[in-house]
Amino acid sequence: MTMAAAVAMVWKWVFNEKMGILNAVVTHFGGPRIGWLTNPKTAIFVVMLVGLWMSVGYNMIILLAGMQGINKKSYYEAAEIDGAGPLTQFFKITVPLLTPTIFFVMITSIISGFQVFDVVYMMVLKSNPAYESTQTVVMLFYRQAFDYGYKGIRRGYFHFDFCGHYAGDTCAVLRAEKMGKLLERRKSNESKFFPKKLFVHLILVAGLAVTIFPFLLDGFDFF
Repeated sequence: MTMAAAVAMVWKWVFNEKMGILNAVVTHFGGPRIGWLTNPKTAIFVVMLVGLWMSVGYNMIILLAGMQGINKKSYYEAAEIDGAGPLTQFFKITVPLLTPTIFFVMITSIISGFQVFDVVYMMVLKSNPAYESTQTVVMLFYRQAFDYGYKGIRRGYFHFDFCGHYAGDTCAVLRAEKMGKLLERRKSNESKFFPKKLFVHLILVAGLAVTIFPFLLDGFDFF
């Protein structure tokens, strides 16, 4: 119900290293102050947590509507007569009948994940040490175009870019040098973020399993 920019600002103060509520609780129990948003290893997970917090209410409403659409008398009472326990009822009745709703929530969540911009933009500033490690698809487009000046201008035309004046080949050479430095820094960081990439791939595999689950229900009998 609240705008993403307002939510991001509130959570930014919660995770603030010096004046944040979370660090106040940590230091109260004798722990050290943690740079939740300034540490490259934790910043991306903080952004993910805020995104989950923003979307869990909407997804829960959709899932609740799907659960209320299941006819309890026709399925659960019959399962109890046949001797099925709560765990068996959950995996044999609730999950299969709720699969179309789970599929819808999964697809909309993936689409929303690819569109994340405002939360990262508001919570992670350019001077933040974790600026490079909080990349999303939209943020990558924005930073490449407006921070680094790579707008995909056709070669051979004069244009206005990070050189600060109209330039031709000289500005192209400067851009190529800057892109080379970025590629070298990106290659050096690839090995550092391998566990993070593995975690993302595991999430994608889980999403794929949920996506193909409705098709498996049509081909196999789980009851």
